[in-house]
Amino acid sequence: MFWCLIISAIIFLCGCDQLSRGRKLFLAILCIAFSVIVGMRTNDWNDTPEYWYAFSHFTKPIYQFWETRQNHFFEDKGFLLINSIIYSVTNSRFIFFTIIAGLTNWFLYKNLLNYSVFPITGFIFYIGRFGLSRNFMQIRAALAIMMVIYAIQYVSKKDWKRFFIWVGIASSIHYTMLLSIPIYWMDRLKLTQKKIITISVLSLLITYIFAPYIFKYVSSLSLEYQIALTYTMESSEYTVGKGLANPMIYFQLILLWIFSISQIKLASQTPYYYTIRNAYFYSTILLIVFSSFGVLSARSSTIFATVEIFILPALCKLVSRKYQFFATILVALLGLSFFFIKYSDFINSHPSFNNPLL
Repeated sequence: MFWCLIISAIIFLCGCDQLSRGRKLFLAILCIAFSVIVGMRTNDWNDTPEYWYAFSHFTKPIYQFWETRQNHFFEDKGFLLINSIIYSVTNSRFIFFTIIAGLTNWFLYKNLLNYSVFPITGFIFYIGRFGLSRNFMQIRAALAIMMVIYAIQYVSKKDWKRFFIWVGIASSIHYTMLLSIPIYWMDRLKLTQKKIITISVLSLLITYIFAPYIFKYVSSLSLEYQIALTYTMESSEYTVGKGLANPMIYFQLILLWIFSISQIKLASQTPYYYTIRNAYFYSTILLIVFSSFGVLSARSSTIFATVEIFILPALCKLVSRKYQFFATILVALLGLSFFFIKYSDFINSHPSFNNPLL
């Protein structure tokens, strides 16, 4: 019964996505509702106790910000500043998580309106593909990624000042956002469909042949510069990945190739098409090259994997107008499938999970 209601709601929302009027309002309501739901999170969600402990024990009001004690949970000054501003007003757990989620979802709202031809469908897919792992767990990364995605419009506009300002702000919240910098120069390359497919296939072959050397080289660099040791050292539980057996590699490759091959039809209908395509190409290459590592490949590729929420709705434009509604439903249901898989894995690893919504 529960899943029937969810599917019915998805069909209704996809129908609203076909309307030019009212679409923004529905999207805003969804983002606000999602922010409140995230604010109700319990300690069962990964990293939640750490974020709350750091906020409640180490955070100072804004007028004492520079007295904030260093802690082993996070040291990112930008996120500490946001915490400090919130703490100056309230130390409510619910309000703290709701405000962080609200900031993230404000950028999500703006991004969907800027880049997606069907923003509500993009929102539904975001919840299924990324919502659980980001908004309910890695809240710093979720906010920082949305800022970087907001900034890619300036890449296309060749406004390097605004792009790097936003990347700088995002990096102060989560330092891995520095990995987004190369996209500014990648967007200057004349990448054709043929080049994208050729380079991605070569990346697969090179990674397959040289995987042990890549693993050894990245690990030594990480040790030398003391960066991401948790994700690269062999003794770490987070280190070993699935390699080229990771199914997400082929999901991204297929999506990238279809989006690239459809350039002639989609470029004129998709805002910032080339920047979005190049960003996803960059994400896919990172996922392939670092596939020997578990968390590192996911963390490095996930920044621009986010543009899937614009790519998949855009692919609905490949079918005739009378079938686009059904195409958006399929995209939304794909997102629901991701959600079901991720939620099931979470429940299996957290048998005592307390869901305040049920």
